[in-house]
Formats: sequence, structure tokens, C-alpha cells
Amino acid sequence: MYNPCHMSSPNPGRTLNNIQFGPPPRQLSFTHPYTMSTNSTIENINTPKNAQLTSILSHAVKAYGPGLIFCSGCTPHDSALAIVEGGIKEHTEQVIQNLTNVLESAGSSWQKVVKVNVYLTDMNDFGAMNEVYERMLPSPKPARTCVQVVKLPGGADVEMECIAAI
Repeated sequence: MYNPCHMSSPNPGRTLNNIQFGPPPRQLSFTHPYTMSTNSTIENINTPKNAQLTSILSHAVKAYGPGLIFCSGCTPHDSALAIVEGGIKEHTEQVIQNLTNVLESAGSSWQKVVKVNVYLTDMNDFGAMNEVYERMLPSPKPARTCVQVVKLPGGADVEMECIAAI
């Protein structure tokens, strides 16, 4: 699918392990606090295992210069954009699996995650979400923030995003 945020051809045809990648990485220049200037290549990552929303976001962006992957927020939707059956525990499991799909497609894993942001529509779900989070994520756990929000996309009750090392 074409992502209008991409800066080159909408159909580059690059695949690896049946994963369709976006256009060739683009060069960015930024100033690093410890160096005068660094060129960094970034690559947009999208996995076919998750819902395809490439017209509005990439599942992740890999920044080679600083060696980081920035994962977009994942909700408990399956690849057909339906919220999985169940309550907050099942939804948290699906969110973590969706992020796992993204991390693997970007060449990373939960062992390399340095920061997680969790958004809940009801902070009363914190204990149940945390139980699944603690069980599914490896130790040591990454830094984390959890906040309550008024509403999440598609009627979701939980969303997570993360930053990982390459």
C-alpha cells in the first residue's frame, strides 16, 4: 500500500522473509548533542501480521544513526481491524503480540526495548494489564509510563507504544 508520508516510489518491491518494506531508506541530518553533525538513515517498517494502516502511519521507524526503533502505538485489534474477544487481559496480550510482530519485523525484540508507554481508558484495569505485562515481557523490564486517557482509536481500552534498540 502507498504511504503518502514516503518520500519516494510507492512501489519499491523490496521484500525479506515475506515482509514488504517501504521505499529505500532516506537520509536525514540532525545535530547530536555530543557531535557537531551526523547523517542518519531511517527506514519505515510495516509488518503484514498487523492491520495495514500505511496511509496514516508506519508500524515502526528504524533510525540507524542512533540505533533506535520507534514503534507506533498498538491496540488490541487483529489484522482485520477487529478488537479481539475478551477483557483487558486478552486485549493486553493482543497488544503485546502486535508490538512483538512490529519489533521482529524491524529486527529487534522485547529484550532490546528501553521504554514503553501504556494508555488505558480505565485506570481500574491497571492491575489486570500489569499482570499480563509482567508475565509476557522479559526481565529486566524496560522503563514505563502508564496513563489514563479519555478515548483510544477503534474503541480500544489499552494501547502501547515502545522504543527499542536495533
